Amino acid sequence: MIVALLILAGYNPTTLIKPPFRHSLGYYRASSYYLRLYLGPGFRVEDPQGVAAVKMIEEDDPTTHKDDVQLTVFAVNSGRGQIVYNKRFEAVRVYGGKGKGKDRFLNPMGIAASPTGLVCVADMGNDRVVILKYHNGKLSYQGEITGLDRPHDVAIDSRDRIYIANTGRSEILVYRGDSLLYRFGEEGFELGKLYHPTAVAVIDTGDRYNDEKNQFLVVVDWDHHRIQQFTLDGRYRSGVSYIGIGLEEAEFNYLAIDRHGSVYVTDRYNHQIHKFDSHLHYIISVGREGGGVMEFFEPRGIAIARRYGQVFITEKEGGQYLWVGIDAYLIGLFPEEFSPQRPGTTIALYITDVGKVKMCIMNENGAVVRTFLPELIERPGEHLFVWDGRDNYGRLVPPGIYTLNIRVKATYGSRYYFKKELQGRIRCVGS
Repeated sequence: MIVALLILAGYNPTTLIKPPFRHSLGYYRASSYYLRLYLGPGFRVEDPQGVAAVKMIEEDDPTTHKDDVQLTVFAVNSGRGQIVYNKRFEAVRVYGGKGKGKDRFLNPMGIAASPTGLVCVADMGNDRVVILKYHNGKLSYQGEITGLDRPHDVAIDSRDRIYIANTGRSEILVYRGDSLLYRFGEEGFELGKLYHPTAVAVIDTGDRYNDEKNQFLVVVDWDHHRIQQFTLDGRYRSGVSYIGIGLEEAEFNYLAIDRHGSVYVTDRYNHQIHKFDSHLHYIISVGREGGGVMEFFEPRGIAIARRYGQVFITEKEGGQYLWVGIDAYLIGLFPEEFSPQRPGTTIALYITDVGKVKMCIMNENGAVVRTFLPELIERPGEHLFVWDGRDNYGRLVPPGIYTLNIRVKATYGSRYYFKKELQGRIRCVGS
């Protein structure tokens, strides 16, 4: 509620940010026009859906870090039955076409990829998941998982196990290759049951970039209205619906999980990205309809490269490339005025990601009178800090107006390029 009021008051969220110019040369939005320039006049963006982004082992040069940010991105162009992907920075390619059989898709939806080159596509119209291999810059058909009922999404864990949202049967299936390991799901609207799941994402302790060693999967179900979290073997952990985060309506689409275990979900109805912590506690919503900065037009697929926090989002007519940033809100100072008889104030701060927080108090001459512990590491959510009204030598400060300076930085991704800086004013009155 606090964050919602701040946003309504005109605050511009920076939970996600544009990448620095040196990384994107100013281009962070891929429109249908630019895609046609790359892929030819015959290419058309038609109902884009899922997206996946990975660093391929075969394309990693272990002798240098210069290529570490270079990813392979796979995006589903569903209306055309195509997978659009890049070969390093050299070329953009298209695999597939509309239809049945090998090298063809019918209403493909979700896609997942692993660093080993395993790529899986939820081919909903053909009731299957297609298994592909990325090698030497090309996709090739390897096999398929058949006998499914309108599979809508797919995820891959660190051991290349495949998790399928088998929508028509309200279940999650777990495969290794084309061999079924187990399934879970009982149809129903109650928490812990599944009703037509349409999205799935997974994180496990084997993931290299998993700072808190999280292990869970999240699922969108109940007609795009709910997110549920389960253990990898299907035991219910937590859940949240659109009503629980104060929305009158929503259409949750695809999911992604970052290296801190935070969960992101796209919302076509509200043209937003919603963010939750690793327990599905709501953090913040960002975006609105439009074509400007931090605006979306029916966002669909979302992928987060966990090492550096690159974010890829497909929209109705293209996509965007962003970075995980951090928001910070100074909720207030309680009280904003104190006296020597009752010195001190409580600082209420809200942050949207794991962040480094540094604070100091300055007098009217710009001199620092009190420093707090350097760069505290804090979790997302509300935090309270107490200033006792004393300087660094333990003396009560004299009457005057004091400035609180707060600097918040992300712990990865944008930490070298972006920081949030806030200020507040505190008055110490005479006796």
